Amino acid sequence: GRSVFVVRGAIDKWALNAPSGWATQVVGQQAAKVAGSTGTVVTLTGGEISIRGLTVANGTGDGIRIQGTSTKVSLLNVNSTANGGVGLTVVGGGTLQASRCLVTNNIGGGIFIDGASFEILESKVEGNGPGNDGGDVWAGMRIKNIPSTGSKAIQRTSILSNKQIGLTCSANVAGMGVLAAGNVGGIDISPTCGFSSCGSLSSACGAP
Repeated sequence: GRSVFVVRGAIDKWALNAPSGWATQVVGQQAAKVAGSTGTVVTLTGGEISIRGLTVANGTGDGIRIQGTSTKVSLLNVNSTANGGVGLTVVGGGTLQASRCLVTNNIGGGIFIDGASFEILESKVEGNGPGNDGGDVWAGMRIKNIPSTGSKAIQRTSILSNKQIGLTCSANVAGMGVLAAGNVGGIDISPTCGFSSCGSLSSACGAP
């Protein structure tokens, strides 16, 4: 009922369709990196997937793309950086938990969540964008079509120096200890998100 994949060093892009009902774990070792790919670098669909200790970089499209209503993904110490699309995209429902992740310098924007439940914890989103979603310009994080059930939380996270709006939401989300500053476009956190920046970096404000 469980599969474990170990990634060592640098590899090319890959797609993982995890079997329903299985727990699939991906562990990065020895500076594990998926890099330099055409299109989306890492695509995740299927069942329950956890990934830790992996860098995803330098793709021409999205860094990480999660899709499917039954897909549940947990990311720990995962970096998505310098991709031509969005650093981390979640579409078509499903669930994301991202903890201690870095999403930096992605040309198409940082994190895009459409119709999925999410928890983003102790992570940093910096230097991304600008992105464009059907004419709506954003940069750091864009959250839309928020489901009525499931988690919708951002905690102890920094959204810094992105190249348009820092965080935009289609409805209120649970924000606690979110530091947003220096984002271009005049808005660090959109009022529709239902909370504001916590102020300055401290033990209770921003990514550790």
